[in-house]
Amino acid sequence: MKEDTLAILVGGGPAPGINGVIASATIEAANSGLRVLGLYDGYRHIARGDTSHVTELAIDDVSRILSSPGDEKALRAAWEGWHTIAPPMRKDYQRFVELSNKGATELGFDDLKVRHAISLAIDREGLVQAAVGGHGRGTWGPLPEWDPMYEAAVDAGRKKDAVQADRLLNEAGWVRSAGGVREKAGQRLEFECVIQDDDVHRRLGYALAGQLGHIGISLLPRPVQPFKEFYSAVEAGPASFINKWLWQDAMDAIIGFSASWCRPFPNAQKSSVPELDAAYHAWVRATSHQEMKEAASRAQHVVADRLPYIPLLTPDDVWVVDRRVHGYQPYPATLYPFYHSVWIEH
Repeated sequence: MKEDTLAILVGGGPAPGINGVIASATIEAANSGLRVLGLYDGYRHIARGDTSHVTELAIDDVSRILSSPGDEKALRAAWEGWHTIAPPMRKDYQRFVELSNKGATELGFDDLKVRHAISLAIDREGLVQAAVGGHGRGTWGPLPEWDPMYEAAVDAGRKKDAVQADRLLNEAGWVRSAGGVREKAGQRLEFECVIQDDDVHRRLGYALAGQLGHIGISLLPRPVQPFKEFYSAVEAGPASFINKWLWQDAMDAIIGFSASWCRPFPNAQKSSVPELDAAYHAWVRATSHQEMKEAASRAQHVVADRLPYIPLLTPDDVWVVDRRVHGYQPYPATLYPFYHSVWIEH
């Protein structure tokens, strides 16, 4: 009989990174001879004497779901935690900034030429200057360059090309009207873009609108209060939105934002790219660092080439230090830092 027990709180944070922590802790504890209990939704039920939400966890329970090749239903289930049990935590997925759309057919967003035209019309370094005062970098791929899986070749050689953007839009049937805004079959290339109502996003949104206006696209920023109201507006289905996220495991984050099994949220633009799904399946099945690198590389190239969403920029981290605070040390791999060693000088 096992005398030592490890209890893990589950259901209180966003998947998928938390799922990985739970899995790792369960496997290590089980291999060490401990009994492992999963406490769903924290201590809320236990405090009322309700033990029906306590489940004993075994290694198979936490490992099989992410290792079964091609099991899309299982993979979908592994990701649904964010949407179903942790909506208040969505605000923590903010770091990388991207322009996404809801796949509005009438605006041509399902046409790769249109998506490429929009991407090519964007001066990303100009957005970095306008939005964050130059403290960041423009990017064409889905991962920031500080990420260990970042593939530099994805960004290399890509640059703004307004001439090519104009050509692609013309080929797609979107021609400039007398008023300057492009039209196709009576439909103006004009659409709303939901943004978070803060200084950085307003500067970013209006700078982007100005850039796209030069090639005949009318983007209309609509600032919405973060975070609950913003995500409600995104889920309501605007033509486009600008999102930012923070997560230390960037590959896990972009799976949520662009894998077809993560529709309708957090893949709110409802994109579906089979080549990208295949790269993600390879990522979750990888058994070595090399296999992970290869899968991550394929995923980054597919995102940059197929544009399930349009990456814009990665802002720099800015740390504000109060000299009265002692013992605090941030770590890149810790999204939620510990404060047990922190003290404040009075």
